[in-house]
Amino acid sequence: MKKIAFLSAGILGLCCFTFSGFASAQSAYSQRVPLNAINKYVGSNGSIKEITPIFSQLLLVSVPGNFRSVFENVGNAGTFYIQESVPAGESKSQWTQMITQTGGKGLASKINITPQFVAFDLAKRFHSVCPTTFSSLNLGEVQLSGVYAYAMIASCGTVTEASASHSESTLIVEIKGSNDYYGLQWAIRGPASAQPIALDEATWRGRLQHLQPIKLCPIVPGEQMPYPSCTG
Repeated sequence: MKKIAFLSAGILGLCCFTFSGFASAQSAYSQRVPLNAINKYVGSNGSIKEITPIFSQLLLVSVPGNFRSVFENVGNAGTFYIQESVPAGESKSQWTQMITQTGGKGLASKINITPQFVAFDLAKRFHSVCPTTFSSLNLGEVQLSGVYAYAMIASCGTVTEASASHSESTLIVEIKGSNDYYGLQWAIRGPASAQPIALDEATWRGRLQHLQPIKLCPIVPGEQMPYPSCTG
């Protein structure tokens, strides 16, 4: 099977490139941006709240306190943002869990695109990678601080990357902003399975809850970190 480094971490990028008319996912990784633009402060339950300016809005999300950002990038002619975080001691290429934040500039104005459409499109891409071991679970519409979002899980029982195989299951949350689209993914790797993975709804809803509060805030001109307008 073809190596699929973008299965969870970059699959939204593939989606956004499709919308933008770009075929190559690699073009998204042309320019790094500094990670120090991200404001982090201690939240509850051992989480770290991150506030990141992504295009026209600030995205606030809570990640486990032991996760560390390992990659951030703006590419695709400045229209696609991606940030990846993994547990401390792991890397962009070797990880057991990965939380990915993405942004697609200007997609909110496209009337044929909804959060559900984007989430289902990503799930279809998972299915194309592992048609015999694919499974999914819809969590449905989610209200996040007044914005419309859709959540689901997509899973591959077997993913082959280089010479190793593993399973990969990912929580997908798609959010429609005022001008742009935002995505969150929480991917979990485990032993390869010849059968589709049984997805426990309570476990995955717990992961969704752990990421909250998830919030979009306007960017206030001249406001600097720690973005007090978004922390209240």
